[in-house]
Amino acid sequence: MNYLEIKVKIAKIAEKNYKEFFKALLSFETNVEDEMILEKVYEFYFNEDNVTLLNEELKERILYEEQVLSKNQKEL
Repeated sequence: MNYLEIKVKIAKIAEKNYKEFFKALLSFETNVEDEMILEKVYEFYFNEDNVTLLNEELKERILYEEQVLSKNQKEL
């Protein structure tokens, strides 16, 4: 299974119940199993407009890689 197939499955799960998707992903990435903690973090995430699911460093790296790719394509 490639990333596109996984992405489709994740999208279906998130569409059905985003809250539980968020908590499952957070638990997967952090090994937190306490439902109360996951619930509180979800509430914080949901109520704070400036909090995103992706770390800022990952967003910055995506932008960097896009710029490198664009530059390389222009040089061809």
